[in-house]
Amino acid sequence: MKKKMWFPCALLLSIGGSSCSEKTTVTPTQTCADEHVIEVYKDREAKVIKTELDKYCLTVDAADLSLPGGYGYKIQNVLVPATDLPTSYRVEGLHVMLTGRKKSCFGLTSLPTTFGTFGYKLEVDTIKDLATGK
Repeated sequence: MKKKMWFPCALLLSIGGSSCSEKTTVTPTQTCADEHVIEVYKDREAKVIKTELDKYCLTVDAADLSLPGGYGYKIQNVLVPATDLPTSYRVEGLHVMLTGRKKSCFGLTSLPTTFGTFGYKLEVDTIKDLATGK
């Protein structure tokens, strides 16, 4: 009898221990092989937003900038840096000064509550905290 009860318990424990602990990577929804520059930003105000658990992005849309914190933004305005933002800029709602290029590559991030991808690739040349200038 003890052997029969052991197997179902072991099975449940092994299933329960394999939850969402693995980090996932979003695959772009279009190829980035023939990407091109859509827009160039020179000393443009931007706001840091957070999409995935540990993915910090930017928006330069005027309507998004006026919303408080890092929570309000339209997904069509999300810019995903080609390289992760430095740790000091990973603050939701932080306003920064950005110089860089928005590329045509799209679909580089997602939200846990959506079933699609969004976000344009952003090549950052310089970024500074708007409040401190550093």
